[in-house]
Amino acid sequence: MRKLALTTVIGLFFGVFIFGEIYTDNNGPSAGVAGAPTDQTCARSGCHTGSLNTGTGTTSITSTVPSSGYVPGTTYTISFSVTETGRNKFGFQAMAAFDPIINKQIGNCIITNNTETRLRTNGNGQYVTHRSAGTAGTANAKSWSFDWVAPTQGTGNLVVYAAFNAANGNGSTSGDHIYTDTLHLNEEPLSVEEQAKLNFATVFPTIFDQNLNIQGTMSQGSEIEIVVSDLSGKQIYRMVDPVYTDSFSESISTSTWSSGIYLLQIQAGRRKQSFKVIKY
Repeated sequence: MRKLALTTVIGLFFGVFIFGEIYTDNNGPSAGVAGAPTDQTCARSGCHTGSLNTGTGTTSITSTVPSSGYVPGTTYTISFSVTETGRNKFGFQAMAAFDPIINKQIGNCIITNNTETRLRTNGNGQYVTHRSAGTAGTANAKSWSFDWVAPTQGTGNLVVYAAFNAANGNGSTSGDHIYTDTLHLNEEPLSVEEQAKLNFATVFPTIFDQNLNIQGTMSQGSEIEIVVSDLSGKQIYRMVDPVYTDSFSESISTSTWSSGIYLLQIQAGRRKQSFKVIKY
């Protein structure tokens, strides 16, 4: 738990939460106000005034994902809470979990309390938000939870985003305190055997003179990106191209490259491989 009045929120967070819906809309606020990078900001009518994360409240996001990381296909419980002295009406919306590679929600959210929470969706994925019956606090605090099924192997590290409203009960959009919070979920590291199954490309020869060749297999319609950098981090070569078959092949002319060691990275969809190659 952290005191948000002292926290600097980094990234594109949301500063909105529809107060009227806490009392009048049993369906909860529309999807897209959880504070994820793809979500809305306060620049629309009917939302709350005031600055984000400037109240004296505290928030918390916890999960049953172990410290070793989530296991694909496993179901975990994610819990959310908000506390503020003098407030007993609260709301929230959460995205679990945001994938920074595809800029969308991933995994499957399962509602475990249909009375107080519900599922909302938009083009960015699934959101969980409060219902009207899920806004009354006890002792200046409120909590919610739902289950989340972890996505497929190789997805990588994810982020849970949530926005909270500690309402003052004056019946308007002023005076409510809006907070945002995040929880990082790492994937359990793959074994050598598991990583080998995800490999999709080969590079040859790894010690080269005039040309460097790349071949691989991938899903139809996936975009492929190939980047070569020297050891200082300077980008020497970059190619981005959509692939509409289940295989790809690229030959890179290296005649103008200086002798030395280079780092080559290939990304196709969410799969990524890295190689160390040498120009002699």
